[in-house]
Amino acid sequence: MKKQLLSAGIAFSVLAGSFAVPVSPVAHAATASAATTGTIKGTPYFHKTPKSGEATMGFVKNGSVVEVLEITNAYWVKIVYQGKTGWVSSPYITTKAKPETSPSPTPTQSWEQSADKLLAYAKSLVGKVQYKNSVRDTSNPNKLILDCSSYTQYVFKQALGLSMKWGANLQHDAFPHVAKSNLRKGDLVFFSVSTPGKIGHVGIYMGGGKFIHNVNPASDVVISDLTTGYWKNHYIDGARVIK
Repeated sequence: MKKQLLSAGIAFSVLAGSFAVPVSPVAHAATASAATTGTIKGTPYFHKTPKSGEATMGFVKNGSVVEVLEITNAYWVKIVYQGKTGWVSSPYITTKAKPETSPSPTPTQSWEQSADKLLAYAKSLVGKVQYKNSVRDTSNPNKLILDCSSYTQYVFKQALGLSMKWGANLQHDAFPHVAKSNLRKGDLVFFSVSTPGKIGHVGIYMGGGKFIHNVNPASDVVISDLTTGYWKNHYIDGARVIK
């Protein structure tokens, strides 16, 4: 009695109890994907070569899952079974692609790493920035003309790719506020400069009570202390940009 079988995507017409005769012979081997397995049906001979009647290495156990190396032709499939390479008759195996595994997620950079990168870049601009109020001229990377908030805007964008508005008040309103006692490096810090209680200046907190800022035409970019003197008395608030 004839049976119609479909194995490894190839149709076969076989006689029960005999070897397979292909409906559409395949002229050459098709290399299987490295991610292909096969499941054995029945208990076929494990052949040393893709030829009937030649030497075998015993049988392949029914239900075995094996690695498929290639679809040699319409008759044979090359597999690895128990560490050995050989062939089984095509009707005795069904192939299946292994499910793809998702790559391990790349560890997210910590806030502290981002803050260190930010501050390193901020300090690298010492001597390269000229303070000018209400100006943002970045056409010459070796001589930037900026005010306090265009400086913080430029540093965050260049170091971390983070965009923020130009203007100390706008930057203050754009991010979550942080109490002075909870400041951490990378936070923005805000001060009054002419009108008490009104934000007029911004810098970047460095930790240890220090912050870096573009302060005025006489000093440009400097590191100052917000725990003593003028900046302690004019401190208003902090804001967290780096989560």
